[in-house]
Amino acid sequence: MKFLRSAARYLFIICLPVILLTSTVRYEFSSLPVYEHGFEKYAISHVTGIEETQLTEIAQSLVDYFGFNSKTPQYILEKNGRSSPLFGPHELIHLEDVRNLLSTNNTVFYGTLAYLVLYSLFSLAKRRNNWQKLARGVFHGCLLTLVLLAATGIIAYFNFEQLFLQFHHLVFTNPYWMLNPARDYLIMLFPAPFWEDVAILGAGVTAGKAIVLGGAVRATLFLCLRNGEKACEG
Repeated sequence: MKFLRSAARYLFIICLPVILLTSTVRYEFSSLPVYEHGFEKYAISHVTGIEETQLTEIAQSLVDYFGFNSKTPQYILEKNGRSSPLFGPHELIHLEDVRNLLSTNNTVFYGTLAYLVLYSLFSLAKRRNNWQKLARGVFHGCLLTLVLLAATGIIAYFNFEQLFLQFHHLVFTNPYWMLNPARDYLIMLFPAPFWEDVAILGAGVTAGKAIVLGGAVRATLFLCLRNGEKACEG
């Protein structure tokens, strides 16, 4: 039983980085301003010849698709008086693969959330003042998050492109993510520097959540210790 309790506690700590990261991924892929900022920063309208209003519509169609609110990410592009599909067959396959990956991310998010809630409720139901141990677990989970982000950030700083390629080799089982920037709109819309910015933003948001949550928990425990155990039993 002692082993199971320890395993459950360590799993609780490990779940903190997981839920903080998966929630950030959910935010980034569903945030229209993230897409629009990238389009503006990298002058995508100039690169592609697509008007900014259409770029916003393309971004919204991708947000809807990744949010499972539409069946296809395809967009009919109006350019030079002609209408044509924006994405080719291989690009659509890759976008479907990305959506499947996001579906897995959502499953992990909700599964992790369920475990965190159930573990917390069980701990508090067993003994009311167990909340202090629970709070320490949250704090250690936040620390683990920052350590993992720092380690990944150091690796990415020296060779983000290689890390990005290895990620694609690991998670995608087909070659359709290998796009031609001279022909394929998907990579013209989202060049490699865009994804580097997304990674930096994601790391910053995740780290920010870990710092705020961990700091709040640490401050509460400190006040508790200073005021004595009886003040913390409620």
